[in-house]
Amino acid sequence: MANEISITARLSASKSGTSAANATTAFTHDMTGDQMFLSNPAITITAALVSLGTVDTTARYHLFMRNTDATNEVLLSFNGGTTYPIVILPGKSMGPITVAASQTLWLDAQVGTCIVEIVAVEI
Repeated sequence: MANEISITARLSASKSGTSAANATTAFTHDMTGDQMFLSNPAITITAALVSLGTVDTTARYHLFMRNTDATNEVLLSFNGGTTYPIVILPGKSMGPITVAASQTLWLDAQVGTCIVEIVAVEI
């Protein structure tokens, strides 16, 4: 089977008569692995390593996350959870992105417990 993975993305902004937007990017590609993961874990204010189930994280994988909390942000880190360069604002999403091989996923809620939707797919 071919083209099992489908990704669509677009970023645009407009303010004060100026705007920036890319064309909607959509593509499909083959999935050489066969594992997928969907979960809605509760993320607390204590940084924690997040499991992606049976997805082989020793190889590249696609990752999408959505913060379902209405008021609190969630921070994302890779490999150790010592710095958190990615912020997922309340009610917003991040990705999909392609994560490099052997990266561990750490999440930390800033104020209270947040439910985060996580989708990971082997490439």
